[in-house]
Amino acid sequence: MIRRTACIVARSTDPYRNLAIEKQLLDTLPDDTAILYLWQNAHTIVCGRNQNPWYECKVKEFLGDGGRIAKRLSGGGTVYHDMGNLNFTFLVPRVDFSIPKQLSVIQSAVAAYRLQAMYTGRNDLQIGDRKFSGNAFYTSGQNAYHHGTILVDVDMSVMGRYLTADQKKLQNRGVRSVPARVINLKALAPDITINSLEESLFRSFAKVYGYRPAILDEKMMDQPTINKLTELYASAAWIYPKEMPYTFS
Repeated sequence: MIRRTACIVARSTDPYRNLAIEKQLLDTLPDDTAILYLWQNAHTIVCGRNQNPWYECKVKEFLGDGGRIAKRLSGGGTVYHDMGNLNFTFLVPRVDFSIPKQLSVIQSAVAAYRLQAMYTGRNDLQIGDRKFSGNAFYTSGQNAYHHGTILVDVDMSVMGRYLTADQKKLQNRGVRSVPARVINLKALAPDITINSLEESLFRSFAKVYGYRPAILDEKMMDQPTINKLTELYASAAWIYPKEMPYTFS
């Protein structure tokens, strides 16, 4: 049973460090605590654990343009992150894991902007028939997390440019991303900003879980462990594993 809550906002826009913090929070989560972690990645493509980056995006072009490619622990599809996107992670004990409850935090937060969000069967949040949030899940031991994106003001032209692979050159045996029609929240609520949405999420999180969350800082965490995890997430062996099926060289 949840008796304590906490919120933390990442200081960095480095995807490898942000994923490391997420993993460290999961590994050290107390039994009776729920944490809301908010983070942003600058010019980054993040693939699901079972995906082949070479199929999912234009790897050479994206890296050549200063982008970073990362791979997360959870499954699901490949997504593009820039500073117009806000990532969220709910970290809870497995016994308290509830997708409807966790998503209600997001739904309540966007309702403050007069937007009605609906959960669909493909782990998406939509407004009308347009997706603004994709979600994925992961469990480890007694703990679990639920994370996802919130499209606030993402550059859709960049997203489309790099997430379209040349299918004539590649033959995939992995898990393909499912295309979806997406929309920025700012197109529906012009007054929304990343900062105001963060504040709305904090208020909604406190309301749904019934406790005023403590505010955490990543400097309070085990820095040597986070540094090691950051190196792991940034390694080619993690992002481009040899056991992933390839049909080209």
